[in-house]
Amino acid sequence: MGLDTGILSTATDLAFFASEVFAGDFFATETVSLFTNEVYLNNGEGSNRSFGWEIFYDDNGSVSYFGHGGLTNGAVAELRYYPEEKLAFALITNYNVWLTDKAPQYQELYHRRFPELFGVSGFTTPLGVE
Repeated sequence: MGLDTGILSTATDLAFFASEVFAGDFFATETVSLFTNEVYLNNGEGSNRSFGWEIFYDDNGSVSYFGHGGLTNGAVAELRYYPEEKLAFALITNYNVWLTDKAPQYQELYHRRFPELFGVSGFTTPLGVE
């Protein structure tokens, strides 16, 4: 099995995993810092990435949430963890969202409606999402 083969999981298990990564006691403190501290490029610029996670900041420069997602032909998965709220949620769909006219609805659902539903504050829009 190669590193690009993915993980078979449920949305519930993914959300539980994110909760354990960021708020659980499974990982050592040193390991958690790899997940929560931004990696800087050789030129000193921030990458908005940590070890395995994308970091999204609010307008004040504080971490709004950590996210990880992926897609392949016929499937999309997104995972977020909001440290301030200690909230994790995941969305998995077996649909070619990006190859149809449904991408705007998916963006609306995942990037706006879900945060509103869970009452998450400090929401930021990922790069490339209007």
